[in-house]
Amino acid sequence: MQVKDRLAELGLTQEQLTAVTALFSEFEAEHDKAMDELKLDHAINTELAASKVKNVNIVKKALELENVKLNDAGELEGLSEQLNALKESDPYLFGTDTNKSGVAGYNPGNGGMPTGFPQKDPIWGIGGGERIF
Repeated sequence: MQVKDRLAELGLTQEQLTAVTALFSEFEAEHDKAMDELKLDHAINTELAASKVKNVNIVKKALELENVKLNDAGELEGLSEQLNALKESDPYLFGTDTNKSGVAGYNPGNGGMPTGFPQKDPIWGIGGGERIF
């Protein structure tokens, strides 16, 4: 059942029906516009995260987002070129895959203990993470 039919069942006059229908159409257009903006913003944030951006807010300000569009297939147009240019000009805004800190520690993905963990003391028989008490 259409909205007009439901409103007509309420006993609204033709003027009221026209006004309510116009408001409904306006709200629907605003909602569609807000959803499109939300989809675009989410797609941009997802692409920036995939590009290993260190600070999303700074990179967004450096980009010309008015030139970025979401096509019918849900893919971004115009962002990859801008990101590549920004990677060339300001590489410090993007992270790398390597661990440059040189700090050895527990890596949950490997499921092992850190390499610098103390070994068991041969005299006391403790160490290696065991408790004395």
